[in-house]
Amino acid sequence: MKIFIALICVAASCLAGDDKQTPELVPLKLALPDSAWDTGCILSRPSPPLAPFRAHDETMLVPKRLQNLALNKTVTCGALLPASGKLEQVVDADKEFGDERVVVLGKGLQWVQIDLGEMCEVFAVVIWHDHKEPRVCHDVIVQVAEDKDMLVDAKTLFNNDADNSAGLGVGSDLEYIDSAEGKLIDAKGAKARFIRCYSNGNGTNDLNHYIEIEVWGRKIKK
Repeated sequence: MKIFIALICVAASCLAGDDKQTPELVPLKLALPDSAWDTGCILSRPSPPLAPFRAHDETMLVPKRLQNLALNKTVTCGALLPASGKLEQVVDADKEFGDERVVVLGKGLQWVQIDLGEMCEVFAVVIWHDHKEPRVCHDVIVQVAEDKDMLVDAKTLFNNDADNSAGLGVGSDLEYIDSAEGKLIDAKGAKARFIRCYSNGNGTNDLNHYIEIEVWGRKIKK
């Protein structure tokens, strides 16, 4: 009888442990802006190959009750000042296309960085560069860290710099056409306070554009 009770306790303990290790996952629901053009019109893809557009029913599974941690947080950039727009527009929840909504940084390798204010678990980063027309942004690299200078513990979530022209290592991710669906990046629960997004011009010109960045996650319980 004692052995039977002990086995029940062990089984219950294992089940409780499994619940903690495998939290319930739900689809990440993004509010997408209007599209300025039809992705179905993009019939041919230049070389190198580009990442496909997401299907309408394709999403990412994440833990329940995540928030857009980037909303109205402090944004900085590598340039002295944006060429146009204000940095706070990058996190103001306005993702619609339009020149007045775009923050433009200068030529060459540039970055914008979001300070979440405290350490958080990050499960997804979504970037809208400038989707008023189909264009490919080059050397898109997304890093997260506890260190604001990205020198100590930076972790790369996405890198499509195939030739290391940005100097941050060769990336294996594909380039993509910027569209209203945004670029959805799986952060896999990375722990970070700062999110830095790089780019290095695009297929239309050498400037760098950002409409909105969302960071989906949750604060780390203390």
